[in-house]
Amino acid sequence: MSNFKVGDKVRVLEEAVGGDVQVGTIDVITYVCSNGVVRVGTGYASWFLGFSGGKLELVKAEAEYPNPPHIHHKEIIAWAKGAQIQWFGHGKWFDSGGKPVWNPSVKYRVKPPVDPRLLVLNEKLAEIQKELSEINKQIGEISK
Repeated sequence: MSNFKVGDKVRVLEEAVGGDVQVGTIDVITYVCSNGVVRVGTGYASWFLGFSGGKLELVKAEAEYPNPPHIHHKEIIAWAKGAQIQWFGHGKWFDSGGKPVWNPSVKYRVKPPVDPRLLVLNEKLAEIQKELSEINKQIGEISK
């Protein structure tokens, strides 16, 4: 017995033997037999999950709204869940600080995690630059 019901939105993972619905297709279940055989779409040979094989997965239903989603909707949702957001300008990424402006003409992203090894290397680089500066200062004094 299948867990599918008429009207469920499903994705075809494996085509049934003799089926006419291609793998990857998203369609609606139009018939569920008592023995668990399921039909997708309106084609005569579009039988799945039963005597003709095939595999389906449920597709999560999304709310349908009359307006298209905001251009930055994924970043807005991540920010609402607590993610740090960055915006792109002048050739580099900047932390947004507080609430981002969400300007449609600006690029935004969730701030990528920093590799702790990079932090250690940056500290070592700062130390080397400081030592190099002191050495250059000494060379400058000697050459006077």
